[in-house]
Amino acid sequence: MTPANKDASEIRKNALSFLYITATGGPVPTQTINEKVGAKVQMYCPGATIDTTIRWVNGSRYLPAYDLREKTKGRAEIDVMNVFHIHNVQWYDANVYTCWYDDKEQGMFHLHVERPPRIFEILQHMIYLGIAFFLNFLIFIGCMVVKHKHRLVQTEKPYLAHSANSLQAVSTHSSSSGHSSSSSSEL
Repeated sequence: MTPANKDASEIRKNALSFLYITATGGPVPTQTINEKVGAKVQMYCPGATIDTTIRWVNGSRYLPAYDLREKTKGRAEIDVMNVFHIHNVQWYDANVYTCWYDDKEQGMFHLHVERPPRIFEILQHMIYLGIAFFLNFLIFIGCMVVKHKHRLVQTEKPYLAHSANSLQAVSTHSSSSGHSSSSSSEL
């Protein structure tokens, strides 16, 4: 990055910071939370008391305390002390959470969730492929058994027809030879 680009980037960053501080009435305490999947997170709104009515916002969506627990099936809740809890954090919980009271943003929490190592994803795919291979193998064996039985039936039919013709020929031959032998005995 050239010095001119660095200065322009710094000016843009300072201007955005000024606009943010002006819009919110001052700098907002910011906290970065790094957790792994499955952990428990608690966020306390700075300066809030038990008597303070706090609104928690996830990105741009308001999180109402009265039905948050029901909507998340008990995974997230805001308790009576206005503490925001996320039990069993998932990777999709990563977001910016803010708390508001007195119509001002009072705190900002950047939640970063580390994804589980790729080895688990690879193992899941390997298990899926193993099951799919096993089921395909069973289907293949079933098809081969049916095909084998079909071939046995196909080979038995010509044999039966051939043996029936042979028996007929043998009986015709024996009756004609038996007839000739009886005529020779009469002589």
